Amino acid sequence: MKEGVKEAADGVLREAVEQENGIPGVVAMATDREGEHGRVLTPEMVEMMGQNGLGEMKIKPLPGVIEELSNDAEFFPGMPESWGHTFMINDHEAPTGRPAGELGWAGLANLYYWIDRKNGLGGFWATQIFPFADPDSFGSCMDFETAIYQSALSAV
Repeated sequence: MKEGVKEAADGVLREAVEQENGIPGVVAMATDREGEHGRVLTPEMVEMMGQNGLGEMKIKPLPGVIEELSNDAEFFPGMPESWGHTFMINDHEAPTGRPAGELGWAGLANLYYWIDRKNGLGGFWATQIFPFADPDSFGSCMDFETAIYQSALSAV
């Protein structure tokens, strides 16, 4: 790994686990709970984060421009998705079980998370490898999300 990249990658995982804007933040948003230091966003602000911010415009496949950094990416092929001011919003139920209207995000080093406020679920997948949209990493992330939904919703 190139000098400087490893240090940045170490920080990504540490931040995700330890900081309120990482995994604890996903949990707080998904379950509408306060974080360790109280509420950062009002319920109205969290609700606004899940609203379509681009009207009729839909997400299109994302072309990878620099081959070493990114593959082409399409998160749920053939399914319409919108952009909120903060997250991708799936307009219909996803094949993983994530309900329509819930939120997702992806980062360059194959970091993915989703927030499902309807079911009080959320997940974070971090492999920290390049290029983005690595088929093995992304496929495993989708399998992980599917397994979470199968387990959580079968317990109801």
